[in-house]
Amino acid sequence: MHMHEHRLDTPALDLAKEVASSLRRYFGDRVTALAISNVIDDRNHVEFSVLFEAYSFFPVIFNYDRGFFGFGIVYGDRAVGVEPLGGHWASFGEFGRVLEQLDEELRLRIPDKYLDAKGWVGRSGH
Repeated sequence: MHMHEHRLDTPALDLAKEVASSLRRYFGDRVTALAISNVIDDRNHVEFSVLFEAYSFFPVIFNYDRGFFGFGIVYGDRAVGVEPLGGHWASFGEFGRVLEQLDEELRLRIPDKYLDAKGWVGRSGH
Protein backbone atom coordinates (compact mmCIF):
# COMPACT_ATOMS: atom_id res chain seq x y z
CA MET A 1 0.00 0.00 0.00
CA HIS A 2 1.27 3.48 -0.84
CA MET A 3 0.41 6.47 1.29
CA HIS A 4 -1.89 7.91 -1.39
CA GLU A 5 -3.91 4.66 -1.36
CA HIS A 6 -4.88 5.06 2.30
CA ARG A 7 -8.31 3.68 3.14
CA LEU A 8 -10.32 4.73 6.16
CA ASP A 9 -10.75 1.10 7.22
CA THR A 10 -7.00 0.38 7.38
CA PRO A 11 -5.94 -0.53 10.96
CA ALA A 12 -3.94 2.17 12.78
CA LEU A 13 -0.92 -0.08 13.37
CA ASP A 14 -0.75 -0.97 9.66
CA LEU A 15 -0.86 2.73 8.74
CA ALA A 16 1.85 3.48 11.30
CA LYS A 17 4.07 0.74 9.84
CA GLU A 18 3.52 2.14 6.33
CA VAL A 19 4.52 5.61 7.55
CA ALA A 20 7.69 4.17 9.12
CA SER A 21 8.50 2.32 5.87
CA SER A 22 7.89 5.46 3.79
CA LEU A 23 10.20 7.47 6.05
CA ARG A 24 12.92 4.81 5.64
CA ARG A 25 12.48 4.79 1.85
CA TYR A 26 12.57 8.57 1.56
CA PHE A 27 15.35 9.40 4.03
CA GLY A 28 17.46 6.21 3.83
CA ASP A 29 20.36 6.36 6.29
CA ARG A 30 19.32 9.87 7.37
CA VAL A 31 16.50 8.49 9.54
CA THR A 32 17.01 6.19 12.54
CA ALA A 33 15.38 5.12 15.80
CA LEU A 34 11.85 4.76 14.40
CA ALA A 35 9.26 3.99 17.09
CA ILE A 36 5.47 3.75 16.86
CA SER A 37 3.45 5.05 19.83
CA ASN A 38 0.07 6.36 20.99
CA VAL A 39 -1.93 4.00 18.77
CA ILE A 40 -5.71 4.46 19.03
CA ASP A 41 -7.78 2.26 16.75
CA ASP A 42 -11.45 2.80 17.52
CA ARG A 43 -14.21 2.59 14.96
CA ASN A 44 -14.52 6.38 14.67
CA HIS A 45 -11.06 7.44 15.82
CA VAL A 46 -7.75 6.32 14.33
CA GLU A 47 -4.67 8.05 15.73
CA PHE A 48 -0.96 7.26 16.16
CA SER A 49 2.51 8.77 16.35
CA VAL A 50 5.84 7.75 14.83
CA LEU A 51 8.96 9.09 16.53
CA PHE A 52 12.29 9.10 14.68
CA GLU A 53 15.68 10.76 14.57
CA ALA A 54 16.44 12.75 11.42
CA TYR A 55 20.00 13.36 10.24
CA SER A 56 21.33 12.12 13.61
CA PHE A 57 20.44 15.65 14.69
CA PHE A 58 16.73 16.15 15.42
CA PRO A 59 14.14 13.98 17.14
CA VAL A 60 10.99 14.30 15.01
CA ILE A 61 7.42 13.23 15.67
CA PHE A 62 4.83 12.35 13.05
CA ASN A 63 1.24 12.59 14.30
CA TYR A 64 -1.75 11.09 12.49
CA ASP A 65 -5.31 11.86 13.53
CA ARG A 66 -8.40 10.76 11.61
CA GLY A 67 -7.02 11.05 8.09
CA PHE A 68 -4.69 14.03 8.53
CA PHE A 69 -1.09 14.33 9.67
CA GLY A 70 1.68 16.69 10.68
CA PHE A 71 5.34 16.66 11.75
CA GLY A 72 7.11 18.36 14.64
CA ILE A 73 10.73 18.74 15.74
CA VAL A 74 10.89 17.67 19.39
CA TYR A 75 12.51 20.03 21.90
CA GLY A 76 12.16 18.49 25.36
CA ASP A 77 8.50 18.45 26.36
CA ARG A 78 7.30 20.30 23.28
CA ALA A 79 7.51 20.09 19.51
CA VAL A 80 7.82 22.83 16.92
CA GLY A 81 5.46 22.10 14.04
CA VAL A 82 6.85 21.63 10.56
CA GLU A 83 3.69 22.42 8.66
CA PRO A 84 3.05 21.89 4.96
CA LEU A 85 2.49 24.97 2.82
CA GLY A 86 -0.70 26.63 3.91
CA GLY A 87 -0.10 25.88 7.59
CA HIS A 88 -2.66 23.11 8.00
CA TRP A 89 -2.46 19.39 8.57
CA ALA A 90 -2.14 17.52 5.29
CA SER A 91 -4.02 14.52 3.92
CA PHE A 92 -2.22 11.31 2.94
CA GLY A 93 -2.52 12.30 -0.72
CA GLU A 94 0.06 15.00 0.02
CA PHE A 95 2.52 12.73 1.87
CA GLY A 96 5.35 12.84 -0.70
CA ARG A 97 5.17 16.61 -1.05
CA VAL A 98 5.15 17.05 2.72
CA LEU A 99 8.21 14.77 3.09
CA GLU A 100 10.07 17.02 0.64
CA GLN A 101 9.07 20.08 2.67
CA LEU A 102 10.04 18.37 5.92
CA ASP A 103 13.45 17.49 4.48
CA GLU A 104 13.97 21.08 3.36
CA GLU A 105 12.91 22.48 6.75
CA LEU A 106 15.21 20.08 8.63
CA ARG A 107 18.18 20.93 6.38
CA LEU A 108 17.61 24.66 6.94
CA ARG A 109 18.07 24.09 10.67
CA ILE A 110 21.21 21.93 10.45
CA PRO A 111 24.64 23.51 9.85
CA ASP A 112 26.06 22.76 6.38
CA LYS A 113 29.38 21.82 8.00
CA TYR A 114 27.61 19.00 9.89
CA LEU A 115 25.78 17.75 6.77
CA ASP A 116 29.05 17.85 4.82
CA ALA A 117 30.92 15.87 7.49
CA LYS A 118 28.21 13.18 7.34
CA GLY A 119 28.22 13.11 3.52
CA TRP A 120 24.68 14.51 3.30
CA VAL A 121 25.29 17.83 1.53
CA GLY A 122 23.34 17.81 -1.71
CA ARG A 123 21.67 14.49 -0.81
CA SER A 124 17.99 15.03 -0.31
CA GLY A 125 15.43 12.26 0.09
CA HIS A 126 14.02 9.72 -2.38
